[in-house]
Amino acid sequence: MIFLLHLGTFMYKTFKKLTALLGALAALSACHSAVQPAKTVFLAGATGVIGEPLGKALVAKGYHVYGTTRSAEKAKQLEADGITPVVLDIYDAAAVEKAVVNAKPDVVISQLSSLPKGLKEEEMAEGLKRDNRIRIAGTRNLIAATEKAGTPKFITQSFVFYAESATPPIEESALLSTKDPVYGESTAAMMNLEKQTLAGKFTPVVLRYGWIYGGKSGFNAPIEGYSTIHIDAVVDATVRAVEADLKGIYNVSEASPFINIDKFRKAVPGWKDK
Repeated sequence: MIFLLHLGTFMYKTFKKLTALLGALAALSACHSAVQPAKTVFLAGATGVIGEPLGKALVAKGYHVYGTTRSAEKAKQLEADGITPVVLDIYDAAAVEKAVVNAKPDVVISQLSSLPKGLKEEEMAEGLKRDNRIRIAGTRNLIAATEKAGTPKFITQSFVFYAESATPPIEESALLSTKDPVYGESTAAMMNLEKQTLAGKFTPVVLRYGWIYGGKSGFNAPIEGYSTIHIDAVVDATVRAVEADLKGIYNVSEASPFINIDKFRKAVPGWKDK
């Protein structure tokens, strides 16, 4: 009887010690989780119309962001915004590879573009040529570097270049003809960009943005007759795309007769187009 009493006391004390130990381990685990380093994002084109607010938004969410720029002066602003600046020429393949490999990012985001601010008509012809080049050659270098670094996810901006349709075009709808006198070459460049991305050795995410207004876009209101979207909604969609389970092409715009955004809405239910 005395033996059983001692055994019971022993078991009770052991149980209390075990409970205390488990509690301490749980607290330690919670503490460890709280101090886990933020995911790392490599943002190409970090000082552009989209890249600038996107970089700030990612930092605000706790991400460690590496942001590229060609300008040492703009690098100072990136640093002030909490972004690790990377000054490089996107056409220098070796420099791009070194930068991405050194950053060891979880996600690479391309916001490479070279259109004139406000899409000034007198600058558009030359601007479109620059833009088409960076979409093709710049994307090629960034994708090669992403694959070399073993980064699991690549997100790129594309653009809504659909042919006229009786219904709001979905992602599989026919694109604008590459023979279009104004935007034919741009359509071809976007098709090239998307093809490169979808063939990459990572999870590819292509975000086809509508015409952007607000921020430093040069447009204060939606552009009449086109698929458009406010810069804030673009930034929010792209930040959410970092964590969302996405793969393939998505229309990211304001719902309108000019575009169908159901696919992205369903994949990212928390996102609002306005």
